Amino acid sequence: MNNIQFQNGNNAIERVAFIFILSEPINNMVVKNVITNYQNAPDMIAKLPRCQPQNMISFQIGGMMEQPQNMTSPMMNGVIFDSLLPDGRQKWFVNLANNFLTIGCSDYTRWDEIWSMVKEYMNFLMPALEGNSIHEIGIEYLDEFRITDISEDWKKELFRENNDFIPNHIWSKDDFWHIHQGYFLNNGHKILNNININYFIDEKMNNKVVIQTNHKTTCSNLIPVSSDLSGVMSLIEPIVEENHLLNKKVVYNLLSSEICKKMELELKNDA
Repeated sequence: MNNIQFQNGNNAIERVAFIFILSEPINNMVVKNVITNYQNAPDMIAKLPRCQPQNMISFQIGGMMEQPQNMTSPMMNGVIFDSLLPDGRQKWFVNLANNFLTIGCSDYTRWDEIWSMVKEYMNFLMPALEGNSIHEIGIEYLDEFRITDISEDWKKELFRENNDFIPNHIWSKDDFWHIHQGYFLNNGHKILNNININYFIDEKMNNKVVIQTNHKTTCSNLIPVSSDLSGVMSLIEPIVEENHLLNKKVVYNLLSSEICKKMELELKNDA
């Protein structure tokens, strides 16, 4: 099993991101309010020391101009807050722009710790988004595995045989390959599940398998953002937890039992 190396210690997670799609795009005033609130919140500055406003880009074509010109507008349509790991990757990031809010990290520990931090960032942003609504909620994982010896039968070490996500012909392929697939579930609301698996060689000449899983729920009813933060989160949390469980089921059924054991990935009997 030493032939399969994980990205982060006892887990393979390179990045996890939580995506919340708003029913209406944010405007310049919302971004300014978020930045002002951030500047008055020392605890947020300590957690996310970098603040990068995003200006609108407009295009002027024709007229007296011989060539199309990109023009940066003073109007802001987004902002990114983040912190960095020593290797330059984003430890945590919060990206608010247009009609989406994305919160993620590349320093995965445990689900309860990660989700607790996401809720903290959401509670910070909610007051500025009051009056808007959330209509889609998603979670995305990026898992990386490095294959140290491709002469070995590494696929059977990494993947569970006869699983639902790898076509039979892949088992006999010696060269690089990729699998991109998706399907819907209906649990009172539509859930789109995408599972993308790529086997390739990276810029450091490492043989890698990257598994990208994305689970996106279209809410059957809009979730209004209001000053009742606990009420809003009580509607959001079950959907996020459902997406997280779907991800666990996919990964558990995709990876070999030995790898799952090493990752301490288990499913309850009722899961």
